[in-house]
Amino acid sequence: MIENIYDIAVIGAGPGGLSAAAHAAELGVSHVLLESSPKIANTIQKYQKGKHVMAGPGVLPLRSPMEFDAGKREAILEGWLDQLCTAVEDEDFFDPYCFADIMQSATF
Repeated sequence: MIENIYDIAVIGAGPGGLSAAAHAAELGVSHVLLESSPKIANTIQKYQKGKHVMAGPGVLPLRSPMEFDAGKREAILEGWLDQLCTAVEDEDFFDPYCFADIMQSATF
């Protein structure tokens, strides 16, 4: 068994977790993003189709390369997945071996 030691463990691959993991990667901090479900943003995945989803926080500055805009559920999830797939291809901040299952199970 391979053991990895990380400086940061981010719990949950929702908007906050994605942002935190992306920012950690930008800073070069070793991290792991943990999600209990096989999909990103599990709570938003459960919203009804077409539901309007939030934008980034209005009072807090975003410190992440992930884009957070308001829009329909499907557009938001697809945009985040596109950004994650690009990051995997660029090997910026996600391990493509660990992330393959999430990409495979993405449904909107």
